Amino acid sequence: MNIKSPCLCNRLSVVSEFVRQGAVVADIGTDHALLPIYLLRTGKAKKAIAADIAEGPLAAAAKNISAYGLSDKITTVLSDGLDKIAPFSPTDITICGMGGETVIDIISKAPWVKDPDIRLICQAQSFLPVLREYLLKEGFYIADEAICRDRGKFYVCIVAEYGQSEDDYSETELQIGRRNIEKSEPILKDYASHLINILEKKSDGLKKAGIDASDTDKLTEALKKYL
Repeated sequence: MNIKSPCLCNRLSVVSEFVRQGAVVADIGTDHALLPIYLLRTGKAKKAIAADIAEGPLAAAAKNISAYGLSDKITTVLSDGLDKIAPFSPTDITICGMGGETVIDIISKAPWVKDPDIRLICQAQSFLPVLREYLLKEGFYIADEAICRDRGKFYVCIVAEYGQSEDDYSETELQIGRRNIEKSEPILKDYASHLINILEKKSDGLKKAGIDASDTDKLTEALKKYL
């Protein structure tokens, strides 16, 4: 039976673009394994590990992988983050659909990813400035980023590689992403507006609680240059 390659949603399509040709991909939090299946079916990856912390999603992933005839090329692994992934020697690691603090926790527990040959592709749903700061402090270089919309929400993909130095980020760059600023794509304006709205609500809440909001207001004003 000839089954067409799965269609990826916009946010996963962006992630797939950052996977290198011929990669051995570890997809952490794989859910139904649509991303590794797509990467194998399109010939971009040569092997993949579909990992999840929960047995239910992993069973669904295994079923999908089998349906696409890829059980010999995609291995399913029950793993808490990267705990059981090192033996597979992945070249590219995708971590999507989690909060930024969870992504940090996953990376921090796997020191073996501090390898110049490994690419981290992270699409965190929150705490992006914290994630960027963590990566930089741990010796990673943020090689690329991309902003996209999917079902009315913004998603940011951060590509990090270990072992290159980079000048310190400003607070604005931590907030919006240096690579996104450099690209200056049309979506940057909308994303900056989105961040400003969040910061303005935060400022209002701080002021109502009698807390100094000057730092938040200063960052808000800095982001307005990208509107």
